[in-house]
Amino acid sequence: MSDSTKPNTKPEYAKLLRTLREEKGVTQAQLAGAIGVTAGMVLLWERGTYVPGTKSALALSGYFGVDFERVIRPNSSRFAGELKRLRTQKGIYQTELADAVGVDVTIISRLETGERSPNFKTIRALSEFFGTDMRAFIDSEADPVSDDRSEIARKIKRARLEKGITQKQLAEAIGVMPPVIHTWESGKHTPRPYMLAALSEYFGWEPRC
Repeated sequence: MSDSTKPNTKPEYAKLLRTLREEKGVTQAQLAGAIGVTAGMVLLWERGTYVPGTKSALALSGYFGVDFERVIRPNSSRFAGELKRLRTQKGIYQTELADAVGVDVTIISRLETGERSPNFKTIRALSEFFGTDMRAFIDSEADPVSDDRSEIARKIKRARLEKGITQKQLAEAIGVMPPVIHTWESGKHTPRPYMLAALSEYFGWEPRC
C-alpha cells in the first residue's frame, strides 16, 4: 500500500503510545520487554493495526502513568449506560445479572460505572442474555486499515487452518457471518478493533483479563 492510500490519522491510542515511548527515550523492544510482550506487538499497536488487550492496557498504564483503558476504549461510558439501562429495564440486580452471564458481580459493577471495558466473552454473554448486540455500544470507529492488511489476512487464515476449522466454524465462534471471515482472509476488509480482540482471544494471540 502506498503512502497516498494510508489513513490520514491513526487511532488516538497509537499516536499517544508512540509519543510517550519517544518522550521516555525507549525503543519498541525495550518497552516490549518492560511490559511482557513482543517488540512486533508494540509495532502493530503504534501502527494502529492491533488494539492492546485489557492486560496490556493496564501494563502500559502502569509503565507510563496514563490511563490507556480510557484512551483505547473511549466508548466505555456508552456501554456502561446501555448496560445499566437494560438491567434496570429487566428489573434485576447486578448480582442476578452476574450469575446469569457467569462473571463476578464486581465486574458488572465496574462495567456499569465505565471503570472496566468488557472482553469478548462478556460482551457475547450479555448480548445473548439481553437479546441485543452489545458490540454496537463498544466501537463505532472505522476499520483500522494499514499497510499490514495482507499480513492480518494471512495470519487469520493460517490460524484458522492450524486449528482445523472452516470459515463457517470460525464465524460462529466469534459471532459474525461466514462471508465476513472470507473478506478478512482475502484482505478485502480489516477486522474492527473489537473483532481483532475477539480473534486474539479465540486464537490466543494475546492474553486478556
